Amino acid sequence: MISAVDTIARPDFLKKAWDALRKENKQSKDILEESMSSFESNLDTHLKNISSQLARRAYRFAPVKAVFIPKPDGSKRALKVFAIRDRVVAKAVQLVLKGKVPDPACSFGSIEGRSVKGAISRISALYNSGHTWVLEADLSKFFDNIDRSILFRQYLRHYRCRSLLGLIEDSSTPMVGNLDRMSTKDRELLPPAHVGIPQGSALSPMLANLYLREFDLEMEKSGFKLIRYVDDFIVMCKSKAEAEAAYGRCVDILEGRLHLKLHPLSPPLAEKAKTRIFKYIQGFVFLGVRFEGGRIYPARKSVATVKEAIGEICRQRGSRKTLAVALNALDQTVCGWCQAYAFCHSRDEYQLLDKHLQIEVNGLFRALQLLDGGRTLSLGQLRRVGVRTFSSTRDKVAAHRR
Repeated sequence: MISAVDTIARPDFLKKAWDALRKENKQSKDILEESMSSFESNLDTHLKNISSQLARRAYRFAPVKAVFIPKPDGSKRALKVFAIRDRVVAKAVQLVLKGKVPDPACSFGSIEGRSVKGAISRISALYNSGHTWVLEADLSKFFDNIDRSILFRQYLRHYRCRSLLGLIEDSSTPMVGNLDRMSTKDRELLPPAHVGIPQGSALSPMLANLYLREFDLEMEKSGFKLIRYVDDFIVMCKSKAEAEAAYGRCVDILEGRLHLKLHPLSPPLAEKAKTRIFKYIQGFVFLGVRFEGGRIYPARKSVATVKEAIGEICRQRGSRKTLAVALNALDQTVCGWCQAYAFCHSRDEYQLLDKHLQIEVNGLFRALQLLDGGRTLSLGQLRRVGVRTFSSTRDKVAAHRR
């Protein structure tokens, strides 16, 4: 029988993994894009070398580069960047394992055929059926606190592809290659070496879902209406007492069995409360969506993020050749955002975003000396020169989905 390692070692399977990885990374604007372009320039040789090492069971993951990403509260989180060859192998492992273990119905993140929209629809349906209380919970440093011994036992319990365990263990315990270039303060942000799995690998979401599978199944068995998207989750309940019982069950499973840490339960109106119980009608934000009463809106943070992205695109200064690049980037940004939030009710955000888009694009045109003096292009004129607006794109997306 051909083992799973032999399957992913085939050059054609590695090419499939590369194609999937390249597609996922096509929007990248960072150093990773440069690395992938360099890798692609000698793709066949790289894939043959990887294939040979996998076939000989000699493949080893390289040390990762730790980078530090600023968080909204001013702190930083560590992200581990894998070498491109390691990302290809991780993607190949993920592809060969995909679909071999059915995911619980309450899990929506990083699962083919499921989405944020599906999670939001489930929440709305539960609210309409009388689940008017919400337990909103937050896991503290989930990926950093995963107990790898539990994770690997879960893998062996649910997957028959034992030949891949060595690669999964290797990818989950990478050395950090740039420690000598870090400050002492940054080194302290790295999780202890004996726990956790790195984010930034194609395997991370799959392993996260595998680790929380027991939590999903136990909550479902107990009758609780859990909606989970990787490490973000809420529980919809019919009463405050049920929500309190759900919280107790979450603590039992997540802390007692899985060695994770929930932020403690706080009063519902406490500032920056991470875990709380409240009535649905009070409103909340989950997965980038704002729930207010029976209606759904894009979260204010999501609106601010896309406005910032538009500003960054339009404030690039250069020759008129910049314009085509900028318009293409704007098109992708507007279409992607409208696709993500097409199920939301509000048109107000789209109109406000169009005003922001109009201001920024007019500024770009003036900087490129394509507009004279105080002349301003209207939204209709912008559409005629190839700039898609949020409102028009939303209407087209909604019409297409009908």
